[in-house]
Amino acid sequence: MMKYLVLLALITLLHIYGINCQYDNLPVTQACLGCICEGISGCNVTSTCQGEVCGPFRITWPYWADAGKPTVNNEGPSSDTAYKNCALDTFCSALAVQGYMQKYQQDCNNDGKIDCDDYAAIHKLGGYGCQGQLPYEYNRRYQQYINAEYDDPVSPACLTRICKVMSDCRTSRCYDSYCGAFRMSRPFWVDGGMPTFKNEDPESEMAYENCAMDIFCSAKTVQGYMTKFRQDCNGDGKIDCDDYYDIHRLGGYGCGTTKYISNLTPKCITCLCHAATGCDMRLGCDKGYCGPYKISKLFWIDGGREVLPEDDVERAGAFEDCALQLGCAQRIITNYLEKYARDCNSDGLTDCTDYVMINFNGGYQCSPRLDRNDAGKNFTRRFNRCYAS
Repeated sequence: MMKYLVLLALITLLHIYGINCQYDNLPVTQACLGCICEGISGCNVTSTCQGEVCGPFRITWPYWADAGKPTVNNEGPSSDTAYKNCALDTFCSALAVQGYMQKYQQDCNNDGKIDCDDYAAIHKLGGYGCQGQLPYEYNRRYQQYINAEYDDPVSPACLTRICKVMSDCRTSRCYDSYCGAFRMSRPFWVDGGMPTFKNEDPESEMAYENCAMDIFCSAKTVQGYMTKFRQDCNGDGKIDCDDYYDIHRLGGYGCGTTKYISNLTPKCITCLCHAATGCDMRLGCDKGYCGPYKISKLFWIDGGREVLPEDDVERAGAFEDCALQLGCAQRIITNYLEKYARDCNSDGLTDCTDYVMINFNGGYQCSPRLDRNDAGKNFTRRFNRCYAS
């Protein structure tokens, strides 16, 4: 069940963080995608190519072509590696399924409606043969998950939100005692119930790291941790993703008590703009980053979903229009930095130096030094030049 839920959470990114306009009004729900994935491969997101099929959805080249040839990182669809790279990528392969179903959706079982049972048949039998008999094992696994109930505290969409902010949902290596896609520590893992990868002994030396580096085991740890520490951190009378978000970031005992004093000055805000782009107001949106501060949609969400006057936060384009306007973008930056304010460099202060680190590294992992790579060095150089003027 956990593998299905984690894939479900990852696929939710397709809806939360934006997709190409050709995939508007996607026909297949996230839950249905997860069930198809379980049926076809056991939702093995680490699977490679076997014969003519690749990835967790076991996609063929003709299937991918019929789906519109989506690609990873804007790779050209005519590239020799475009199909394989997409099929092996969870997000891109899910888009391929959506594109294929948009083309071939039909009432395969003649029950008067088009639903997940039809999409499961189309996926396995093809757009022209979906009225045939499904293979027993595929249908058994699909039926097991389509009828399963979800009872963990953290929803798939919320798992995605936490994972995206912590590591962009990459099963990254260990850094500063934090490991994996959810950037979890050993104490977090212990409080989360010490689940293990492939039934490894939890007392083994590598049990924590192996679990943290596996997306399924680490998600199970998050669920266990939230089950133990779930509480109304922000005092709004309900326990929801905002609370789980803070529990993950601040810990089970600190989510409702940790407060920071803002020392965020106008000059600091201005120089962050210069650090990002030279405060170039001519910039539009590129690869998901918009405006003079290069704000992403996730950053905008964490920054309070600010919009221009009389705009609707749910309107398509509201994020982009705000990020492209200096005053609105500065409100996003201010909200984000005040939300995650902390002493990143351990000098006993929370000041502009820390806000620079938060802006560059992200709110959850602000401590890494900015001079560790060229991008950080250039960001710091531009900021210092502005701040000294």
